[in-house]
Amino acid sequence: MKYKVHIRNNETGEIVTRPSDDDWDERFTSFYYSNGNMSCDCNRYLEFMRGKTDNESFCGDTKCGDNLYSIDKIVLDDGTVVYSETP
Repeated sequence: MKYKVHIRNNETGEIVTRPSDDDWDERFTSFYYSNGNMSCDCNRYLEFMRGKTDNESFCGDTKCGDNLYSIDKIVLDDGTVVYSETP
């Protein structure tokens, strides 16, 4: 099932929603966001800015880390929240 990612800029509190072209896979996709490539600020920054500017080809640069951006929630198309990094 398709899903949307709500990415939070932890400094400003702004949240941007990005639709995914992929289907949610509990084992793979949750790892991808918690420990894989999308757990790093550099990749989350790109997705955040692509959503904010509505520019799929946005290229930018930020330092790698794990505290600038967080996943507010990931929601399946049926409304089910499947992942969140906020309490």
